[in-house]
Amino acid sequence: DETTGLRTKKFTSTAIAIIVEHNELTDDKAHKLYIRNASTSKANYFYIAYNSGAAAQTTTETIGKLYGGDWMLMPYDGNTDITVASSSATDTQYLEYMVFADGVVTAAG
Repeated sequence: DETTGLRTKKFTSTAIAIIVEHNELTDDKAHKLYIRNASTSKANYFYIAYNSGAAAQTTTETIGKLYGGDWMLMPYDGNTDITVASSSATDTQYLEYMVFADGVVTAAG
């Protein structure tokens, strides 16, 4: 009840993808977000970003790059979408992610 469950996403392009939607969780809570780049190559990375706003007025704040084999755990308040983009369109990359929720998850992602 208090996690989104461990998810794995396959990337074959550099297109931006939302991995956590703000409406999955209760806003203004002390959630924790886990993300791991399952690639074994340090040459392959993911851009990780906060993304918020209406479709016509999207604001993105890049958190950083997550290289192959690296992982991160960060606080997440549930107010914004979390987006990622693969650095490679030619190499298949996999990303694992999960939110440890402060409270019950409100919707499936």
